[in-house]
Amino acid sequence: MYGNAGKTRSTGYEINVESQNIRPSSPGGFEWSTTVNFSHYRNYWVERSPEALRVLARYEVATGREALFNPYFGYLSEGVFTGQYGEAPGHMPNLLPGGVIVKDINGYNDQGDLVGPDGQITDADRTYIGNQDPKFSFGLGNTFRYKDFDLSIFLSGLKQKKWSPLLGGRVFESTMDAYGFNAMPGSANRWTVNNPTGTFPTSLYDETYSGYQNASNYWLADATFLRARNITLGYTLPERVMSRQKLFANVRLSFDAQNLFTITNYPGLDPELNGDNFYPLVKSFVFGINANF
Repeated sequence: MYGNAGKTRSTGYEINVESQNIRPSSPGGFEWSTTVNFSHYRNYWVERSPEALRVLARYEVATGREALFNPYFGYLSEGVFTGQYGEAPGHMPNLLPGGVIVKDINGYNDQGDLVGPDGQITDADRTYIGNQDPKFSFGLGNTFRYKDFDLSIFLSGLKQKKWSPLLGGRVFESTMDAYGFNAMPGSANRWTVNNPTGTFPTSLYDETYSGYQNASNYWLADATFLRARNITLGYTLPERVMSRQKLFANVRLSFDAQNLFTITNYPGLDPELNGDNFYPLVKSFVFGINANF
């Protein structure tokens, strides 16, 4: 049943700095201004209800991360089992080549406490593998003006080492090429019988261990990025042109490029996607006319 699980708190800070870097020495002269913003926050539990505490898994308490509001708990990966260097790991008998090797770090004793490796993969091997909240986010905007021209450039980014839409869905690489869709570049190095040295898992997972493999930190990627959100070049018709007619008070022409480029090492569709959102931000170009009467 639904209930009040406790109290949460979000703390952090946001900094915004605006500067006039170059002021025009005369009307229509060159000017340049900058806006920088930076934010950092953390979400965490302040208090957990007795009912919530009773159902917390032992691995949450053991790692000391139970106060985090958006943690990733999963399994530690040791790479892909290629089958080239002997039999499957002893704690994962009958593991097929192409599967993700999961590390055996814990087991349960008779009292349900964690006691270290027990030679098999169970729920006890789950541990803290990352925080879903970003370390920080930032934005950088610059505006330039000269005579009747203006140019604005806005970049934004996010520092977020541990993040991936794969956990809980594997929407990113496996399902795409498993069903004949366009695949991400990483799938080119998938393990197959014809590519036994491949370092990306096979799409034909052995169901014996799939629940552990899918929730391992193998799928976590660095989602840090810098994106050109908006670049706009504008031109305002000068007074000498506008004085020749009486219909418009002023007219401004603009060309706008949105999401022009993204700098990231994230191997998925979009570093801002989460869950089952399959649609990355599109790149668009817009020509506009603003006219005041």
